Amino acid sequence: MAFKLNRPKSNSPASPTKFNPTGFGVLVEDLVSFPERDENGIRLQGDVVLKPDAQFFEFYHTNTKADAGFETEAEQDSIKITPKFVAQHPGNEVESREFISNMLGKDVILFVGSCDDKGFDVIGEPCLPMQLVPSQTNNSDGKFFTLTWQAYGSTDKLNAFYEGNIVRSEVPTSTGNVVAVDGNVSKVVKVAASTTTDTLEITPTNLKNNDQVTLIGSGGSAPYTLESGVAGGVTVVLFNGTQWTALDDASITLKYVDGGTTKYLYEVARG
Repeated sequence: MAFKLNRPKSNSPASPTKFNPTGFGVLVEDLVSFPERDENGIRLQGDVVLKPDAQFFEFYHTNTKADAGFETEAEQDSIKITPKFVAQHPGNEVESREFISNMLGKDVILFVGSCDDKGFDVIGEPCLPMQLVPSQTNNSDGKFFTLTWQAYGSTDKLNAFYEGNIVRSEVPTSTGNVVAVDGNVSKVVKVAASTTTDTLEITPTNLKNNDQVTLIGSGGSAPYTLESGVAGGVTVVLFNGTQWTALDDASITLKYVDGGTTKYLYEVARG
């Protein structure tokens, strides 16, 4: 396809980024699966799936002091992009030092949002994670930590973009083959293990158009399956009509569309 670089729609597209002061991240060691990029190479398809009881971590930063830029080295037939994120965390609290101490040496992937966009820039990836290199200013001019996350290596890919769910609480588990998805609680649901073959039924509440829903399998001797067609309170549309089986740690991400009388869940990705 032909690409075209248009002027962004904003009145002042080059104005400073209005970062969300709350950033998120995941430990690479907590990942079960990580979504792949789409055919254009930037948007991630599907949700990040974490191990049981794992969650995204979060951190406050002074949003006017953040920098999510990257550096590039290039020579013929070789482009090297080095991702980096620099943020400032105010104060000198014991809890802040504990967070920083616990993060040292950890491989992480960061999710940084802005107030102007829905979604997150993704800094780092499973094969090129970020590590925290902190510094501190603590003198008569002020007190704050400078949190620099950097990669030990380079890539030929720009930062990805994530429109999926940020898991900040325990993921609920279905009751048998009935999967209740309450958008006010969690759009990620663990499917119960099964010893009796049956198809899944999904009951959605408090979801908005284009919300993503992710189901994570738990296996069992006869795992539940998801089929195309009416499945409880929604009509499910799967790629090529291919059945999904809720094997242990398997995942499927679906996009919710409110068609009025009929509610739909369209497959986005499998993991």
